[in-house]
Amino acid sequence: MLLGINNQKIVIKYGGSSQSTHDIVAKTIDINSKLLLKENHIIEVVSAPGKSKEYPEKLTNLAIAEFKKYTSTFKLSEVFLEQTNSRFCSIFCDFGIKPQEIKKLILNTLTSRLENVISKKNTLSSRDLEKLIKAAIVSAPEEIQAKLKIQTYKLLNIPAHYLDPLNNFFCDGSPDCGFYNFSKSIEFIKTQVNQDPNSIGVRPGFQGTTNDGDISIFPRGGSDISGAIDAEALNADYYFNCSDVNGVMEVDPRLFEDEPKIQNKIKTIPNLSFNELEELAITGASVIHPLAITPLRRANIKMIVCNTFDLNSKFTTISSERCISNNKIKGIAFLKNLGYVILHSPDMLGKPGYAQKFSDAFVEKNIDIEMIYTSPTTIVANSKDVENLYTIEKSLSEYGKVYLGKGTSMISIVGDGYQGNPKIAIDFLTALAKSSSELKILRQTQALSCSYWVSIDNKYITQAAKETYKHFFL
Repeated sequence: MLLGINNQKIVIKYGGSSQSTHDIVAKTIDINSKLLLKENHIIEVVSAPGKSKEYPEKLTNLAIAEFKKYTSTFKLSEVFLEQTNSRFCSIFCDFGIKPQEIKKLILNTLTSRLENVISKKNTLSSRDLEKLIKAAIVSAPEEIQAKLKIQTYKLLNIPAHYLDPLNNFFCDGSPDCGFYNFSKSIEFIKTQVNQDPNSIGVRPGFQGTTNDGDISIFPRGGSDISGAIDAEALNADYYFNCSDVNGVMEVDPRLFEDEPKIQNKIKTIPNLSFNELEELAITGASVIHPLAITPLRRANIKMIVCNTFDLNSKFTTISSERCISNNKIKGIAFLKNLGYVILHSPDMLGKPGYAQKFSDAFVEKNIDIEMIYTSPTTIVANSKDVENLYTIEKSLSEYGKVYLGKGTSMISIVGDGYQGNPKIAIDFLTALAKSSSELKILRQTQALSCSYWVSIDNKYITQAAKETYKHFFL
């Protein structure tokens, strides 16, 4: 589909797997140059290089490890600089960019970012300084990737220009976990993305700027968010999210690695509504970051999730339109290894404000919540940040009895045909019961009317997900 588009506004986000080697980067350049020749207006959003056979670690993970070392020494390690240089040279030297140019760009990018932060050292608390250092180091690979890609375009006589997120992607919240400020940013971004339709605009994903002019990073997977923001500002006809998978699958195929016959039967979901994608994304389907959905929904822009490695493979189209499948359910998602916090107090009855107090405790410690379950006297939250949950116990204990734990999972069925149908809910519970006679439902809820979530013990999640998939799709 992608290469058949003519005279349209397109935003293409390439994930880490699509930026990981020379050959695949060459393929993305070929795709974009062909689209440019067809008079398409193209914005490209790049991630940092992901894993490859030669380099089994994502560059972002190496940057996170370097940040942890840097905070104790305030000096970049030679090992990290060499690893980063080796990685980018393996991708870009064969395009004609000299190794010394790559080395210089890496050092200049990291040094200028960190010098800006360290200049404020005496005016910041140690915790605030740490957040700024993390944002500066962890998002640097995206900037380097974008600038090297522009150099490559120019060597190939393909017009391209840099779109700097630090000029207009204004973020609220903490610098190490920022949230896009739509009202402050949108007009600036519109001006920027519309400035040169005859040249490929290349944007480093995952980052923006604080109100003080410091770097702010989105949550992991944040290049999806950057792409969606640009799509809204450009009023794009399409937003392509390109990775190494054939669209959004009915369930994560890795679930059936030990059952290849079933694994081969798992299909790409052809069409999803924004609501369906949102529910799949927040309950474990890692195809796109949930925060990327809001700009696309707001601007009513179609998103295509496709495979960079095989543009002729199946893909998923996501839009505001509902398309109900025959069996009502389109996908199954699950999250493992969650922790939980329970606040119980009979005093909640008839006294508003407890939910806010509960939420504030998480905000104060910068802990994400995956799901909240409530009753008149109890509030329960699941979180991936298991190791830090203990830090909120003290602040919550003044409001009631606090219980902490780990080892839970969430599983959901998703489809616009669900709509709270009790027969479908019973089918779901039947599949869970069939997976193990010892399985107990810890908590359950219906979020949007297209999904039904259940929390269970970790040790049952794999079999529960398998049985649920077999029940609805086989």
